[in-house]
Amino acid sequence: MKIDKLSEEQLKRKIDLILEKIFIEKDKVQEKLQQLQACTKTIISIKNKRFSEISTEFYILFDIKDLNRTNIGYFMQDFHNLTQIFTNLINEKLNSMVNLDLFSYYKNLSNVQKKIEENIDLSYHDLFKILDKQGRRVVKPGDLLQFLKRLPIDITHHRLREILVKIKREVINMETCLINFQEFKEIMQQLNKQSILLSLTYLGISKQQLFVALLVTVIYLGLVLTFILIGVQALAIPGTFAAIINAILPMIGGFGLNKQSKNKQIRTVNQNTIMESVKKAIKIISEKTI
Repeated sequence: MKIDKLSEEQLKRKIDLILEKIFIEKDKVQEKLQQLQACTKTIISIKNKRFSEISTEFYILFDIKDLNRTNIGYFMQDFHNLTQIFTNLINEKLNSMVNLDLFSYYKNLSNVQKKIEENIDLSYHDLFKILDKQGRRVVKPGDLLQFLKRLPIDITHHRLREILVKIKREVINMETCLINFQEFKEIMQQLNKQSILLSLTYLGISKQQLFVALLVTVIYLGLVLTFILIGVQALAIPGTFAAIINAILPMIGGFGLNKQSKNKQIRTVNQNTIMESVKKAIKIISEKTI
């Protein structure tokens, strides 16, 4: 933690008071006091990584030569730069992780778009990936509400809150609440169920009518399957198939004869019509009138 400017000045004043009391009535008090004050400033400067502010008294106190003073200054500055390099690398790594999340998000969007172009049904997992932009595997209720309105699914903020309370089984705050994939899936399933019931209501079909229609359909299917099974078992009896063929052949023959007689009648009517038309034409020509 860095020492701010105000606390630095306060620290210097307190140290000065302490040193004055220590060195009072001693020889060379003023000189030693200045050295200690300079060293105190140097320590504070090193603490705050201001290596260029190291005082000469600090070097004199530790008997450091001029060449070593320069080397120490360079070393401290290089050390500071090295720590900055590591800090920058860490920040770049964190930024690259954010970029990886964005790359993964856009890749998911591309896959979803490809499914839409190929007329492939989207799964709940695909829809959740569209909402989860940061890859945290959770989404906010506000983002989900906007997404549903764009589909479009007409749902209010209050209705979404009711569904979430029912799923989570606890009182929630819509501002801080987060929705995971399983909860998102349950929400979508409930909305699909409500949409189907609402569509049936618009068509004038109630739940009771739908239940009766399904029941009648099941009964009819049961009867058809029963007759099919009975018929198969009957055909297994020797001579049954031949008897059925013998019964069908007269019906087919009668149908053919009836059809043939009808064709003869139609042909006779057509011939009579043609003969009458020819007679009329001959009569008109013989009278020389048009």
